[in-house]
Amino acid sequence: MATDIRQIAEDDRRRYVEICNYAFGGTLEETEWSLSISPLEDSWGLYVDGDLMSCLRIFPFRLRIAGAVLRAGGIANVATAPEGRGHGYAHRLMHQAIRGMRDRREPVSVLYPFSYGYYGRLGWALASERRVYRMPPACLRTAPEARDIIRFGAEDDIAALQSIYEPMG
Repeated sequence: MATDIRQIAEDDRRRYVEICNYAFGGTLEETEWSLSISPLEDSWGLYVDGDLMSCLRIFPFRLRIAGAVLRAGGIANVATAPEGRGHGYAHRLMHQAIRGMRDRREPVSVLYPFSYGYYGRLGWALASERRVYRMPPACLRTAPEARDIIRFGAEDDIAALQSIYEPMG
């Protein structure tokens, strides 16, 4: 069996949708829509004898960490066709994704795993966690009265805000 990893081509879109739909559920229409929100060029596949068997997406974005803006790759839609499971295809695809992100100088990778153990073996680790605290409002102090309130909303206000924000990264 010959295997190779490459960007998913338009001709393989239907197979890509089917693999993701099998892995994540929902309707085919929902899966098609979810995959349409980023360019197909962000999607990679492992092919066995020319057939798409495993896939993933890498969303390029920027992340602000401790005041620094870093390029990052968001991993999504890691899935393998049922007949391809157990051969390490997703594992190989993830290793290739790491190499690709390194080549694109994306030092940070983000994913929301189905299993911390699975992705931990590939080098990912928990970087944050969400905590929810519940208390009666009476436990909270009243904030001091706000001063210098500026309300934004007009189109020229948005342009002014963008001109301030964009130089920050």
